[in-house]
Amino acid sequence: YVKMLDARETDLANVADEDLKAEFTRQNVWKRIAIVAAGPIANFILAIGLFTFLLMYGVTEPVAKLRVSSQESIAYAAGLRQGDVITAINGEPIKAYSELRWHVLKAGLDVQELRLSLQRSEPPVPGFSLPETTKHELNLRLHSLKKEDFEGDFLGKLGLGLFRPEAKLVKVVEGGPAARAGLREGDVILSVDGGRIRDGQDLVDAVSKAPDQTQLVEYKRQDQVRRIQVQTLAEIIGEKKVGRWQVQPDGTVETVTVHRGFFEAFQLGNQRTWEYSALTLKMLGKIVTGQASLKNITGPITIADYADQAARLGLEVFLAFLATISISLGVMNLLPIPVLDGGHLLYYS
Repeated sequence: YVKMLDARETDLANVADEDLKAEFTRQNVWKRIAIVAAGPIANFILAIGLFTFLLMYGVTEPVAKLRVSSQESIAYAAGLRQGDVITAINGEPIKAYSELRWHVLKAGLDVQELRLSLQRSEPPVPGFSLPETTKHELNLRLHSLKKEDFEGDFLGKLGLGLFRPEAKLVKVVEGGPAARAGLREGDVILSVDGGRIRDGQDLVDAVSKAPDQTQLVEYKRQDQVRRIQVQTLAEIIGEKKVGRWQVQPDGTVETVTVHRGFFEAFQLGNQRTWEYSALTLKMLGKIVTGQASLKNITGPITIADYADQAARLGLEVFLAFLATISISLGVMNLLPIPVLDGGHLLYYS
């Protein structure tokens, strides 16, 4: 916050004559516009600088490889399948999962349809062929998304998630339900109570919904398929009772690190800042018209909490978070509201 020497707010009786020349209301209107606009402009310059640095430095992110939750999902109905890798959206190449999320968020707010280009690994026909990668194009309709869906995991509402490997146990707590049943580190869970387990998330879901129950488990150990029964442990989470095996499945994901030259990084930094600014205005407009929830507005405590989480994830994530917050501040301060910079700019204009 900057407080100017201003005759409207300060008694100038004891102010030296040479300082009176710098008094705010005595400046011409163009100087006042420049002074008031300097703060928001600095916010945007900071964001562009941070994005440019991150794009040049290279940020390691998960690849845009998909987990499709169920056959009843919107994503499955559109033709997406487990393990598909998105290579382009509406003709624009993408590599990272965050880019996929960004494109879906923008299109969802406009209730648009996305054209997805993807690569799919086709399973081999036993004894006849080797695995091959095929290319596909399909459309993903976002018309079913509601305003409440954007409050959290909106990709999950479409049935999309980040692809994870098979449910291989990397940790089994000694004395826990899984260990007592005979499961060991390295075992791969194939099914629970007849339900197929594709990855660690499927395993967590299957176990969580069965507290204090005996589950029939099919697993693979050194290419041998075996079956056992596991008695789940009940644990209270909030007001809900959930099941636990006290194991940790493999949660590693495929990642990619993309480095860009200065000019390309600078151009993309400007583009990302513009797009984030437009998205912020669009979201505010939808909140005002009732098309988006007020829960999308966060306060200082929530921002501090997210900043702490971002810092724990690494410097790159934290800097990207700072850039996003800086853009939000710049946009908010430019709104034509009397107490904000935008209100003063409107008056001076």
